[in-house]
Amino acid sequence: MSSRPEQPLTRREILRLSAAGVAGASLSGWFGLLAEQAARAAAPPSRLKSCVLLWMDGGPSQFDTFNPKIGSQFQGPAAR
Repeated sequence: MSSRPEQPLTRREILRLSAAGVAGASLSGWFGLLAEQAARAAAPPSRLKSCVLLWMDGGPSQFDTFNPKIGSQFQGPAAR
């Protein structure tokens, strides 16, 4: 930008200032939305959620569940 006030603005400086003004005006609405989202995230949830994890060791392996083992004692009921 020009450092002396008596110098007129160039076209490049005018475009730079107007682009900054348009960008600032368009972003002003986003800052309000971001503040709302931050306030909503900081508030405690209306309903608490929980999760139960069951870690069961000792189940059948993939070979036992996908391999029918025809002719063994572990074979399932015969399809008729």
